[in-house]
Amino acid sequence: MKQVNFSKKEHAQSMVEMALMVPILAFMLLGLFEVGYAIWGALTLSAVDREATRFSIKPGALDFQEYTPDKIGYSNIITHTLISNAGQLKLSEYLSNTPGDDPIAAIIITHIVIDTQKPCRGLPGCAATCSPDEPLDDLVLHPDMPNYSYLRYTYPTTSPVLSRLDVAQLATQLKQQNDQFNCNLAQKGIIDDWSNNSAMIVEIFYEQPQLLGVPIMDWILNPVPLYAQTTMRIDSQDLARCEVYPIALNIDTLTDWTESSSEERDIWNGNNSSDRGWLSWQPTPGSLEDELTNPRLATNNYTDPTDPTDTMLNATDWVRSMTGNHTEVQSLLDSLEGSIIMVPVVFNNFTSHRYQVAKFALVQITDSCLANNTTCGYVDRSGNSYNGYITARLIDADVDYACPGNGF
Repeated sequence: MKQVNFSKKEHAQSMVEMALMVPILAFMLLGLFEVGYAIWGALTLSAVDREATRFSIKPGALDFQEYTPDKIGYSNIITHTLISNAGQLKLSEYLSNTPGDDPIAAIIITHIVIDTQKPCRGLPGCAATCSPDEPLDDLVLHPDMPNYSYLRYTYPTTSPVLSRLDVAQLATQLKQQNDQFNCNLAQKGIIDDWSNNSAMIVEIFYEQPQLLGVPIMDWILNPVPLYAQTTMRIDSQDLARCEVYPIALNIDTLTDWTESSSEERDIWNGNNSSDRGWLSWQPTPGSLEDELTNPRLATNNYTDPTDPTDTMLNATDWVRSMTGNHTEVQSLLDSLEGSIIMVPVVFNNFTSHRYQVAKFALVQITDSCLANNTTCGYVDRSGNSYNGYITARLIDADVDYACPGNGF
């Protein structure tokens, strides 16, 4: 066998080639580690984000009957997120960092309310479900709207991180989807219970430092900014909407009137002899027929006549009154007979055609008569005679979830 001898020149060449290859191979290996670690972090963050969103839509996780972050229960979502993370990512540590620290993390929870009811506008085949001039029954709310910032929560509250969502555009898309879905229901004759398309979105921002932290790898971002977003549908809480009928219930009428009693009282009395208690949610009187047909106008159309910037109805707000018996609405009241409705309870400080809301009550309409004739004569428990009445039973004298109670 012939022995092969390498010359010194060939040996040196091999050493040079090795010297050139080793850094490249090492660099590639380091890059493989760092990229793999970043991918692991992104997948883990996505899984944690999905679990946080899944928890947020569970009944009772959040209480939108409240409208302050602490009472809504956003902290429950944050706690569950950290538990589900199980120490995989340094979420808890980075969430505690103050602005300017490196790295940081943030969790943003967003709620979009989409409940559009009758899908009669602009959808082929759905025009017959309601008339074109029917008052708008859409309920579309998101945190970028005035007075609804509580529908979004950022943790930590001092975080400079901003949501990447265009909530107005997303709300429009969800509304279109909901309209189309309800249109399909209408075409099938299913119109007893319209669907809603409200959503919860959880975003998690997380800056993940490199695994090895080798200076030569600083060309790759260090820390690596990671982001996860999950959207899930949530059912609206029916009992907590601000859906109010325009009948002012005098607070004195509630005196000695208990929920357990079957007693019927006249609730159409307001607190002024010349104004029996019809209300308009707008600073100038609107359409009573529209407001009796669509109680959502208390949400969609309300403006405080004493403060144009206040567009959210709640206790202590002022509401514009309407005068007259409005006998043309008798058929609408007839259709409400037996129904449980929410009405504002008003103080005895009627002034300048305005009532001030004390709280909200639930009543069950039992009878009504608004015609201006003797057949509608009514004498209340104080002996006062009225030419017309709306009688009801008391269901709840103080609705604690009412406006802006919002369990959407």
